[in-house]
Amino acid sequence: MYCSPQDVLSTHELLNSEDFSDEMVEQFIRDAQTMIDSVLKEQYVVPLQDPVPDIIRVICKYKAAALLLTLHFSGVNYREDTPLSVHYERLADRQLERVIEKDLLNGEPGVTRQQPPVRESRPRMASTTPNKSAVQRALHQFDRASRDPWGLIP
Repeated sequence: MYCSPQDVLSTHELLNSEDFSDEMVEQFIRDAQTMIDSVLKEQYVVPLQDPVPDIIRVICKYKAAALLLTLHFSGVNYREDTPLSVHYERLADRQLERVIEKDLLNGEPGVTRQQPPVRESRPRMASTTPNKSAVQRALHQFDRASRDPWGLIP
């Protein structure tokens, strides 16, 4: 797992004041990890191996805390609780976007970059006719005009 139940429960005193079982918190951590992996999978091999980078541990902690706050306090009419979960969710999402945009995981131990897809190389077919057809000439003129609308390229 990307973080521990103690990490999540230590996020806010509100979470420490309630009696959450480790199993319940671990389920939220798994859910948060699944959300994180779905974003990272385009660029990195997931799940990330130990040691998990600190930034991912923090993101997972806040995502899991947001899920826990949302579920546990959804039936309670406290004005402070719902915005706290929304705040944690937004904070985690912004940090995850930053990780992707700035490639912050590159070079971290336990992180492997996805290999780019191998391009299929196939031989190109060439025309067997010695002269261009009328369609080929028209396409060539269109192509040249669209690349150089002012006619500067010969």
